[in-house]
Parts: sequence; structure tokens; C-alpha cells
Amino acid sequence: MNPCSTLRLTYALESVKKLIELFEYRVYIVSKTGARTVYMSWQWLTKNGFVSPEMILASNVRFVGKRADKGSVCRDLEITYFIDNRLDVLQNLSSVKRKYLLTAGIREKNKPSFVPHDILILHS
Repeated sequence: MNPCSTLRLTYALESVKKLIELFEYRVYIVSKTGARTVYMSWQWLTKNGFVSPEMILASNVRFVGKRADKGSVCRDLEITYFIDNRLDVLQNLSSVKRKYLLTAGIREKNKPSFVPHDILILHS
């Protein structure tokens, strides 16, 4: 792994730890992944320490087949805060009170020119 990737991973793990301090066991991962890559995604999350008894519980990981399916998961789990790197996903989460657009890793040309007022931007 290159140094930049290692640093981003470290920051991501620290951020998740802070979320767990605030929300305890109520931290979820809701990820869009294809049927063929669920296992690889699961392996990556556990290998890198995101999913463990001290971090995000295994039962709090949800994989969906389409980005639009994240909305129904949020409704079912009564999720009130959501972080995503895709504006279109956040715009479709009508039941979520606080939405955050993570711009770290998004190429400048792909960053949205307009973000609705109900979505806050998290810069890297």
C-alpha cells in the first residue's frame, strides 16, 4: 500500500472511532456493491479493522445492490446522519436529517458545482 493510501486509511479509521464514541453501537456501513464483490468488500472491511467488536459491529453492515436502495435501509434503521461521497445518493435520502458529502478522493473535475443547503460538505 502506498503512503497516501495508508494515511487515508488511518484517517478513516480515526474518524470511525470518533463516530463510535458519539453514537456507540449505532454506527452502520451501508454500501452499494455487486453480488460478486460483497465477499471482497467484507474481507477488506474486516482486514482493515473497520468491522470488529471494538469498531463497527458485523451486524451493522448492510450491502445493497443499487445506490437507490440505501434510502430504504436508512428508513428501516431510522438512520439520522449519513456520510457518502456521492451527491445523488444523499439527495435521495429523504428520511435522513443530517447528510454529509465527503469530497476526499473526488477529482476536482468530478466535484459538484452546486450542493443543496441541507447537505454539508466534508473536505479532506
